[in-house]
Amino acid sequence: MTPKERILAVYQNQTPDQVPFMLDLSHWFYHKNRMPWDLSKSYDLPEYDLITYHQKMGVGFYLPNLGSFYEVYYPEDTLVRTQKGLDGKSITWKIETPLGVISRTRVWNEITYSWAIESWGIKTNEQLKILCYVLENRSYKFVPDKYQAWST
Repeated sequence: MTPKERILAVYQNQTPDQVPFMLDLSHWFYHKNRMPWDLSKSYDLPEYDLITYHQKMGVGFYLPNLGSFYEVYYPEDTLVRTQKGLDGKSITWKIETPLGVISRTRVWNEITYSWAIESWGIKTNEQLKILCYVLENRSYKFVPDKYQAWST
């Protein structure tokens, strides 16, 4: 079996010929090439250099970094915002609902070349209820054109 067939077998509740693995080399690739990566947005178009690197390294397949093959819809009483810091080195996600507000912030760390979590969004049972409310009440719509760009 190929690496891709092994992973697909697991998803199809079959037994692969050996334990499958799927590496995500995007962090390594970005760091090696000193490329910035932004957690505040989805990557709608294929990153061909990154995909080629995964193929060269023998990775089974690569899943897009926050690929948006779908649109997310929230109820009218819920406001979801993503805000980047003025210096571009922090990102805050904020969710406002009738039950209250939760937010999470990540800050760019040049040494680890990663987005460290500065403040977690869920610290109390009340905040967990807000997250549950949002997750239970959002809906999705598949966007075929965005999927087609990545499926080739």
